[in-house]
Amino acid sequence: STPPPLPTSSSPVPDLPLWLTTSRTPLLDKSPRLLVESHSVLLPSGATIPDWTFVQLPTYVIVVAETAATPSSPPLLLAFHQTKYSCGRTLAPVGGVLDGADGGDAEAAGRRELREETG
Repeated sequence: STPPPLPTSSSPVPDLPLWLTTSRTPLLDKSPRLLVESHSVLLPSGATIPDWTFVQLPTYVIVVAETAATPSSPPLLLAFHQTKYSCGRTLAPVGGVLDGADGGDAEAAGRRELREETG
């Protein structure tokens, strides 16, 4: 797969000049879930960082869902148990990757994830 193009836009913060990526070498490409590259970066001072490790992940959404309070119970945050290969059973917030079905809409992705993970 082809990595995304190098950024060419100006800095969103006028007082902070951009670091310029002058080259990049893929180290691990598990697209679309993970891309690890080594970048050579030119700093505004003229110095170069020859081996800046860059990790690119997909866009995620995390949902902070709260139950309604009742006279006898405060609101509770929703989480769910999941089993992960490397660490066993864990407690996790509701969330996941924005995908094409969401049309890039984070709220739609959050609602989908809430339905998928809590029913």
